[in-house]
Amino acid sequence: MIEDGPDGDIAPLAAKKLHAAFRDTTVLHDISVEIPRNRLTVLVGPNGSGKSTLLSALSRLITPTNGTVYLDGKNIHTHHTRDVARKLGILPQTPVLPENLSVYDLVSRGRYPHQGLFKQWTKADEDAVQHALAITNTADFAQQSVQNLSGGQRQRCFIAMALAQETDIILLDEPTTYLDLRYQVDVMNLIARLCQDHGRTIVAVLHDLNFALQYADHMIFLKDGKIYQTIDDPRSCSVDLISDVFATDVVRLIEPVSGIPVFMPLHSKSADVPCPSRVAI
Repeated sequence: MIEDGPDGDIAPLAAKKLHAAFRDTTVLHDISVEIPRNRLTVLVGPNGSGKSTLLSALSRLITPTNGTVYLDGKNIHTHHTRDVARKLGILPQTPVLPENLSVYDLVSRGRYPHQGLFKQWTKADEDAVQHALAITNTADFAQQSVQNLSGGQRQRCFIAMALAQETDIILLDEPTTYLDLRYQVDVMNLIARLCQDHGRTIVAVLHDLNFALQYADHMIFLKDGKIYQTIDDPRSCSVDLISDVFATDVVRLIEPVSGIPVFMPLHSKSADVPCPSRVAI
């Protein structure tokens, strides 16, 4: 069992000295993390840094080669599968969508861990589905086919399915992939509200660094399969950190409303103009 944190609260999800491999290649090296409760934790880093592999290990989709993942302080691999599904939900990057499935039917699938032996539908099941539809603003098209929806609407439906599962912890792998700017904002606003207003603990892999900075409560930077740094205040994110993690020269700007930094890559349009290695504004 993992030890209590300094305030006596056991982290809802944690890993200690975790090593994991993909196709016989070690991807994660000696990862130790504790996911804070009721906050949005974002995993960021360059391609191949181990973000999705760490998410898979945390969700028990893969078995680590060494180390332990803890769910509510106990080894996640000692929990019964149904018990894990009642505590932790995961939305993969490209979820499988059966043909001609309505939004209501998709969201209802989130109730599987709570179904009895004979899969009787209960008032608690119906209430959970309706609540998930309401939170995600998908109730108005609950009877439509998911395939006929826009990308942003569809993603909200998958998040609704995870909400109907009624887990305290939700893991999301690239929830804004393939969405345009408007729907990226819609989805990220929804995810933020789930933590702030509904007490969910969420871990998300995000490809867009600046979206991560604008929404994250807690950030874990990965590089070469190791944790490079964690931060609790995106405002503390520095040029050196981003340049080192992504091996790219960047300029640091400040978003005027939130005061949170935005990082842009530096480039020179002319070979005769020297490009400074690191700049902070």
